[in-house]
Order: sequence, then C-alpha cells, then structure tokens
Amino acid sequence: MAHAPVGLRECRGIPFDIIDASKNGGKSVMVFKSKDFTQGLESVTIPLGGAKAENLYVLQAAANLNGGAAKFTLVYTDGSKSKTLQAWQNIRVCNWWRPEDGNNYKVAFVTSNALCDEVGMVAMEWKNECPEKSIQSLVIESYNKDTIMIVGAVTLSHKKESAFAGDPVSSQARRVVKTDAKVAPKSASKAGAKGDKKPAATVSTSRGADRFFFPPQSSGEEARNWSVVKKNTGAYSEKLAGPQAADSIVRDLLETKDQDALNAMLTALGYAFEQKNRRDVAGDVFDKLRANNDLYSTIVAADLLLKAIQCVDSVRGARSYPDSLCDRAAALLDHPDPVVQSLAEWTLALRLKKQQASSIRISDSFGPEDRQKPWFRAWTARAAARTLGDDYGRQLIQVNRHRTLEGLKVEMEKTTSRMSRFVAAPGSDPDKAQAHQGSLAQALAAAQAALAQGDLQIGHVAYIAARTAARDVIAACRPEFPNEGVAFYTNYNMSGGDSNVNAAVTNGTNRPGGDIYWKQGADPAIPAAAFDVPAKIGDGSVRGMDLTWEADKILFSYWIQPLDPKAPTGWDRSKNAHLFELDVAARRITQLTKSPGDNDIEPCYLPDGGVIFASDRSSFGNQCAGAFLQDKRCTTLYRIDPRRADKPVAISNNKDFDRHPHILNDGTVVFMHWEYQERDLYHLQTAWRCRPDGTNMDAFYKQHIGVPYSIRDVQQAPNSQLCVATAQGHHDGHNGPVILFNPSLGINNPDTLQLVTPGVASVEGGLGPLYQQVVPEGGVENRGGSYINPFPMSDKAFLVGHDMEGVGLYQTSPGESDFAIYYIDVWGNRELIHRDREMSCFMPHPLRKRPRPPVVADTVDPKATFATAFVEDVYRDLPGVARGAVKYLRISQALMLPAPVNYDDPLFDFNHLHWLPGDATGVHFGHWTFAPRRTVGLVKVEPDGSAYFKVPAGTPVYLQALDENYCEVRRMRTSFTLQRGEFRGCTGCHESRLSAVGSQPVYPQTTLNKGPQTPEPPSWGDCYVLDYRKDIQPTFDRLCVRCHGQGKTEGGLDLTGRPVAGFTQSYRSLFGIKPGDPQIINDLEWHARINPEFKDDAYISGKEGQKAIKLMQDNQWPGMLVSISNKNSRDASVTQPYQFGSNKSLLIRKLLDDPKHRAEVKSRFSDEEWLKLVTWVDYNANFHSTLVDKSKWNTEQKLTRVPYYLPSPWIPADLNPSFCNKTDTSIVPDMLALKGGLPKE
Repeated sequence: MAHAPVGLRECRGIPFDIIDASKNGGKSVMVFKSKDFTQGLESVTIPLGGAKAENLYVLQAAANLNGGAAKFTLVYTDGSKSKTLQAWQNIRVCNWWRPEDGNNYKVAFVTSNALCDEVGMVAMEWKNECPEKSIQSLVIESYNKDTIMIVGAVTLSHKKESAFAGDPVSSQARRVVKTDAKVAPKSASKAGAKGDKKPAATVSTSRGADRFFFPPQSSGEEARNWSVVKKNTGAYSEKLAGPQAADSIVRDLLETKDQDALNAMLTALGYAFEQKNRRDVAGDVFDKLRANNDLYSTIVAADLLLKAIQCVDSVRGARSYPDSLCDRAAALLDHPDPVVQSLAEWTLALRLKKQQASSIRISDSFGPEDRQKPWFRAWTARAAARTLGDDYGRQLIQVNRHRTLEGLKVEMEKTTSRMSRFVAAPGSDPDKAQAHQGSLAQALAAAQAALAQGDLQIGHVAYIAARTAARDVIAACRPEFPNEGVAFYTNYNMSGGDSNVNAAVTNGTNRPGGDIYWKQGADPAIPAAAFDVPAKIGDGSVRGMDLTWEADKILFSYWIQPLDPKAPTGWDRSKNAHLFELDVAARRITQLTKSPGDNDIEPCYLPDGGVIFASDRSSFGNQCAGAFLQDKRCTTLYRIDPRRADKPVAISNNKDFDRHPHILNDGTVVFMHWEYQERDLYHLQTAWRCRPDGTNMDAFYKQHIGVPYSIRDVQQAPNSQLCVATAQGHHDGHNGPVILFNPSLGINNPDTLQLVTPGVASVEGGLGPLYQQVVPEGGVENRGGSYINPFPMSDKAFLVGHDMEGVGLYQTSPGESDFAIYYIDVWGNRELIHRDREMSCFMPHPLRKRPRPPVVADTVDPKATFATAFVEDVYRDLPGVARGAVKYLRISQALMLPAPVNYDDPLFDFNHLHWLPGDATGVHFGHWTFAPRRTVGLVKVEPDGSAYFKVPAGTPVYLQALDENYCEVRRMRTSFTLQRGEFRGCTGCHESRLSAVGSQPVYPQTTLNKGPQTPEPPSWGDCYVLDYRKDIQPTFDRLCVRCHGQGKTEGGLDLTGRPVAGFTQSYRSLFGIKPGDPQIINDLEWHARINPEFKDDAYISGKEGQKAIKLMQDNQWPGMLVSISNKNSRDASVTQPYQFGSNKSLLIRKLLDDPKHRAEVKSRFSDEEWLKLVTWVDYNANFHSTLVDKSKWNTEQKLTRVPYYLPSPWIPADLNPSFCNKTDTSIVPDMLALKGGLPKE
C-alpha cells in the first residue's frame, strides 16, 4: 500500500492524519510483533497531552489474522486506566486483504497492490468510558501470536455521537488509488494521532508482557507464563538425572518466595516427573521437605504430590504413579492442618479417578487388588463429614492462596466482600439470612484474629469455618440454592468419553459404568441413592438425561455395553445407545427407542410430553474426515410425538451435527448446530432454534461471532432473556467456562457475552474479548479447571458439573476425570453439592417442580410434499448491487456423506465413504469445499426484488443470487431447512436470518398472487453432481484448446485434459500451475493411496504445499483464474456481494468482458455448457464429483471411486431421513417414481 492516501484525509467521515512515508524515512505505520514477525513492536505508548475525548478512532488493519491482534489501554492523567480493549479476529479488526465492515469497525479505504486488487485499512471506533478525564497516553500492546497488527493513525473526537451513525454497513469503501506496489513496510516507529488540534504524536516502545491463556489476576506475570513452565520443565527434566537432584529441587522450592513463581515451579516439576518417569525423585523431595518439620515445607511437599498427579494424562501415567507417593499422601490425611489434608485427599482422589477415566479396557481399571492397598483403604475410610471442608481447601489451593498468611488474607477479604454483596443483592432474603449472619460474623472475626496472630494453621481452620457459615447464609437467603436436592448421573469421564464434538456416537468410548442418582438435600455428606440402572438394563453408560418439570420422571440415553471377557477391552463394543424413561416413584424403566445400529443420545422432554433427541440414525458420515480409517457418524435431531406413532421423526436434516437440545422459555428448542458450509471449520458450532416440529429453524446466537469457537448446552434462565452455556473450541469437549448471553440484543452481538467463571483452563481458539467481559458481580474466580452442563436456577445462579482439577494457569487442557455437582452464582460463590468418590457427575437437575413451558402448536402439514419460501426484496442488505442486477436464485444443497450401517466388511460398519483426501483441518488441492453440491433448481426474481418458490421439505438448502448471465452475485454460506407445508419469509439477501411469518411488513401481493414457482432443475438433473472431467473439460476440448492447447498456448494457458498427478492440466492451469510444474499437494500419503498410478509424478507437498494451497484458498496464488471461498478461513464474517465465485473469477470475466471471447460465448457455447461452467465455479470449482470407498483397504489395499446415488430432493426427509448411497424403496413406495422429478402439487 505504498500509494495509500497520506496527509489529512477523511475516511468514512473520520479525519485521519496519515504519515507520508516518503517524508518519514519510509515509515508510515506501526507494525506490531508476532511470532513470525519478530522485528515488530511489542508495545507502544502514544502521548496524548491531556486531551479529552468521547470517542477514539484507530486506523488499523491486520495480516495473518488469527485470534488476538492487539490490546488498547487509555492512561488518564490522574493515574487511572481504562478497561483494556482487545482487538480480536473480526472483532474490532479485520485482515487488510479485502477488508470488510464488521463489529465496531468500518472500511476506511481500499486500494490495490501487485498481489491483490483490494487491500486497505479499517477505522475502529472506541467509546471512551471516562470522557470527563484527561488522557495522558494511549498504550497499544501486541498479542505476539499469529496476527501482525498494523496501526496507521489515531483520531480523538469530542462528539458524543458515533461517526458511523447513519453510515450503512458496507464492504464497498471508496477506492482511493490503484498501484502495483508490494505490501507493507517491515517496521515503523511513528504514527499519526489526531485530536482537534493535536499534532502527530511520537511513539515510544517498551517491552511487552507475553500473552497468557487468560489475563493475569495478580502479580508475578512472568512466573505465571506458560512458556516459563515449559522452559522450567525442560530444565528440571535434565536436573532429575543429577545425583543431587532432590537437594537442588528442595533448595529451589524453599528459596522461591513469590507464590506464583513457586506454583510455576511445582507445575514444571510435575511435568518433568511425568516425562522422565522419575517420581522416585518426588518421593525424595517430599521426605526432605517434611524433615524440616514446619507447616510451610509440609504444604509445599503435599503440593508436589498433587502436581505430580495433576500432570498425568493417561492410564499408563496414573498406574505408574507410585504407591509410595500415595502412602505419603495418605499419611497426611490426619494432619492437623485442614489444607494439608485437602492436598492429600485431592491427590489420592485424582490417583484413582485418572486411572478410571483413562481406561477403556476393563483390565486397566482400578481392580480388587488395588482396593486392598493401605493408601486406598485410608482414603475411603475418610469420613463423609469432611467432604465440604476438603472442598473449601481445594478451592483455596486452586487459586494458589493456601501457603501463606498473605494469600489467606486476600481470600478472606474476597469472601467478606462477596458475602456482603450477595446478601445485599436483589432477590436475597435478608430476613432469612439474618438467622445465620451472626455465625458468619463470628467466623470471619475468628479468621481475622488468626491472621493477626500470624498462625497459618489456625487461619486455615478459621477460613473453612467462615466458608461453612457463609454457605448457611447462601442456602437460607437465595431460593435458587438446591436445598431439596439434585438428580444427576455418573460416568467415569466426561459424558462417556465425548472429548470432541464429533465423537458423540463413536464406539471407541470409555468402558461401562455409572448410574442415575437422586440426592435428597444439598449437604455433600448426604449419600445419593442410585436407581440401579445397570442391574435393570445391563452394563453400559448414560449418555444424557432430563428431568420432567414435575420432577417425577427421568428421560435418559443409555449405551448398552455388555461385559465380554473375550473382547480386547473386556466388553462388547458393537452395541448402541437407546432412550429410556424412568418413573421415579415406581423405579420402573421403560425403553423408548431401539434401532439396531443407531445411537440415540442427549434426550430432552418437550412440553407436550414428547421427546427430542440427537441421533445418528440419519446415517450421515462425519465430514471432519480425520484419520484415514474411522467410524464417526453425525447426529441430527429427532422427535417422538406421543400423539402419533412412537416412531421417531427427523426434524433436522443437517449434513453435519446437531446436538444438545434444550427447551427455551417459550417452548421452542435450542440446540448446537454445526455446519461445514465453506465458512471455516472452527467457528461454526453455534446456537440454533426451532419449534418442536422442526419449523422456524434458524440461527439463535453466534452465527457470525468468531470466538469463542463453540457454545454448547444452551439453556435459558427462568423469567429472563439471558441464556447460560459453556464455551469451548471446535475440538474440545463440551466443558469450558460458563457464559451468559442475551440473544434479544442481537444474535451476532459479541458485547452481550458475559463470563461467569473467569480463569478456567484454556480452550481452543481462546475467548477473545470475552476474557474481559466478566459479569458485573465479579463471577467465580478460577485458576484452571472447567465446567459442564450448566443448569440455570435463575440468571444469577446455576447448578453445574465442575472439575477443579488442573494445574492452575498452566493447564493447557481442562481436566475430565473429577467433575462434581456445584452451585455457583455471579457473585462468586462456589458450593459443593455432591462428589462421587470414583466417578464424575453430570447434568444436575434440581428436585423441585418448575413451570412447564407452553406447548407450541404443530404447524407441519403431513399431507404436503414441499414447503414454500418468500424473499421480500433480494436487494435489501445487498450493498453495491444495482436494482435489476439479480435475475435468478439458484437453490442448492451441500451434500452429506453417506454412511450406511452394517456394511459387508465388519471392519467398516460405517463411514467408509470419504470426500476429502485427508483431515478437514488440512488444505486439499481440488477439494475446496467440505462436500460437493447439487442443484435443486432455479427460480426467477421479480423486478421488485421478490421471489416466491417451492422448497424441498426437510432438505437443507442454500441460495445464490445470480445475474442475467447466471453468475453469482452473492452466496449464502449457511443452509436453511423447511418442513412439510411450512411457509417462511426473509427480508433480503443475507446469511442470517429467515424471519417468521408475521414478523415483517406485508409482503408484495403481486408476487404472492402468482403462486410459488417450482424450481426449474438444470438440464443435467437435480440428482447429479457436476464433475470437472465429465462436465467442464469437454467444453474446453470443444471450444478452447485450439487456442489454449498443448501446441498453442495463448496467454500461457493450457486447457487440455491430459492427466497430470491425478488431475488434468486444464484444472491445474485454472489454479495457476503451469505445464511442467510440480503438482502442489498437501497430504502426499493420502494422494498416493487414492491415485497410485500417479505416485511417481513430481509434487510439492508438506509445508511448502500447504502454504501454496492456503494462498489458493485465499485467491492469492499468482495466475489463478477462478475465485473460491476459503473453507479454512478462520473467519465467521458475513459473505459480501461479489466476494468470490463466477463474477469474481478472471476466467468468467474474460469470457464476458473481452469482446472476442464474449462473441465466442454467444455463438458457440450451448446453454448447458455455460450453465455448467458458471455453476461449477460457484460451487467452488472442485475437481471430483465422486466419493472414495475405503471398504477394501484393510483386505486388499484398494480404494475405489464411487458416484453419489442421490434420491430426489423432493422426497420429504422425514420419509427418507437416511441419506445412504442406496435407495430404500421399502420406506417410500413411490420413491423411484419421484427420483429426479418435481414436487407433487
């Protein structure tokens, strides 16, 4: 952008003083440091001279955008600071290539360079929270991760109103200048900062702090840095081999006074013991510390044992944890200090649970001989009455305030403050609290006295007494506290081995075990009563449960897992999960579903008495691909309607995953919806909603919010708009921090997100600005650990599963073996309700009657064979597109992967058909989508922009707006599904959302009076997938190779169909690979297996291949003639008009804009040839239309390509929910007659 605007320029109504690089030593912007751009700035302080401002505007952009970009802080002249503002991926900043308007920013200018015709910067708006204060300086800090942050200028404004007010959202900013210059300067030291009369500010640099998993919560930042832990782990791994290792370690531990640094050291030792299998040294260190015979050394010694087991992550590691260390821990169970007892008890609990949670084989589990060991008998003999005190000790340990009086003082101050705010909060009953506040005051006074005496042991005793007294106040004065008790279920680990969203129904799960429990009362010492489900049904494990609003029946999923001594694991892995209902009073269990080969999980009651659940009975293969051989199927939603037959009916037909259904206050269903539809694989686990009959299915929240990547287990708080959920990454389990959000304030509004449990273990992709958006009351403080299955008692208090296990700030993944049931609230209270000795506890429900949500009437017409959709005005929300430009809508379907059950080869029960040649997280040449597409048909758009048309019932489809040449104007990168007889309307052309009938103004009657159009299928049919070699290459052969052939390559373009490395040269040419150049590939192993005849061709693979393919995905590879969307973009933004597709492709533009080629198109292209070409480009220009069948790989090392065998899209999906590669005519007698046909009237 060497020729970008300079000087005092107005960009989107905002004046910026942009430095002229030619007059400033070649420097015009500040470029911040990243892990790959190490010469950048770590932090910058811009003096602002005491100016005041209502709003600040920062001219900025980012390169290599992924996650956090920069942090902004205002320093006021009175010494105070503003809240740190975080610029995160597509939240306050976007990539400088093809910038677009987004959250809190708008495109300031767009120019060109040699590699991209649209590069530019955005203006970020920041409302000053203290406009009355004078500003001393603005501090900008780099995250120093992937993203390179670029800042060009800063403008201060005294105007209260936003400069963006009235400026419509648009990515079509004014083009300033075209240039062939290369991209940004490598370093800079000066930027413009413009106030009303402020001169450009000079910039000073300072060393910035490294980035943590989450913001630091106290002093000692460097000590709490994960990189420090990793460095220390390596150092201690080497030190363990030395002869004086124990003495050296003891000296290091005792000489380290900073408690955060000590925690980092202990964690590093834990990992070093694990990596080098030198826990014998841990025993020596423990003994030497204990020999000091003082409380501090004993606490550090007990800490060491705990860290050593916390850093174990496998059954092998757990089993190799020496009994000698467990014996040392057991000896501390009766220590006079209660926190030492807690450290010891926690260590032994994790020793057992880590082995149980990690073991798939029965033989690996904690067996009868293990239970005779002295340490185990001592641990199990511990009185239940000590459970609560032990847990308070754990909480003190988790926040690292247990070793010193200073730490305990901080914790007591927090407890005092928290209880004061809690009792005074609306909804608390001060009269009921009064009866217990005297005891609380006495306990707090005793704790203060202990602190004054300087006696840590007495202080620990007083702290636990104060927490116990505070619990009595909480239980008395808040109706949300579950004094009646809870229902829950147990499992060895997180929800039956479900450590990943796509592993919900894999048979590679944990071993059988667990039960459903009913606990009367909230005292942790009260035992819970089991319903003996295994005795009634057989061995297995629970996979989700729900409790009726009257608390009299329990609905649950149960995976049947019979014991089998002959099986490698000791149990039969071939069975499935089915639904059951438990009558609480009669203790009677009724089976609701039983479909061999199918798995029904995560059931939920409907207000009408029906059931909704997730199931893999649709037989869709998991498009995540992953390993070469795998057995994963997708789950979609099904319903059992008590008023009709008990056979489940499909209500969602998503090609990927729908999971975690729950009922909202209005009786509708909210669930996690995951769709691989070209918009990146990481951000797409969002919250969707539908009516119980499947109608009105639409995005509910986070459809276009980048981070957190996923939100799951959404439930709405009673009498509130707020919803509670957990946040996590794409590849995480459904545990993580507890969050709140309010979708009524905008389904894509990240500012409505609030963090209830700050400080939990890191999740994939991080939390972005949510780290700073803690609930106003403060939330529950954590250092590590995670939460699962939040149940809202109100919008302030929740029942949760909580695993406190972790290694503080250094835990890279949360624990999954020690979930217990807790009450938590926004004020920071965390109270244990129940912990099982050997298993984790999940899905708590209060034992109380709750208002039943209203019954939502069914609107599905069972006699209808299609649905109808109405677009009111396609030009609404279609910026930069002139009226009259859109002539058609193309209705398309992104296809499922067939995954039929009970395949002939027992090694491939399902998922033997794949599309991607490798993992979905990878980049694959020629496979630019997660699955191919088919065309349902075209409909015409009326001159006023409206369209009324039929849609297949139950088939997920998406729309593409087309111009007169049938070229894409805008693409919908999400799908929508309509049920039989459903009528849905949308207001314009966008990605979300379709609106409910009656929520918009009256639709144009002229279009409605014409009746719905029947989509016109293409000449190749609606059951056909376009194939490059069959459908595109013949056109090139007939019309193009005479000028662009092997002998004559005008413009250096070879469009011949000769095979090269598994592709054709013409296809390679379209992506800028010239004849004779090596084929660019990602996974050469996959490619060689699928294309063995080309194994000896020349390739560029590995990192270089990946880098090149990534540039192709971003349309940045030199010589590309087609423009595609990036399925791995890490971008959750809304698609803009002409962003990619045929209208953006140089190939199509040449054919349409060049007079010679346009004449050829008009005179020689047939209609079918042209439609195939532009449709193929708009379907992202994939090479193959076929699937790879791997069923013969194990026996014959053979792979074959098989075509899609597609039923008609017009067969209602509830009749043909299984998208197998075979047509089951027994389900629908007239299916063959309908195949390829039009919907019946």
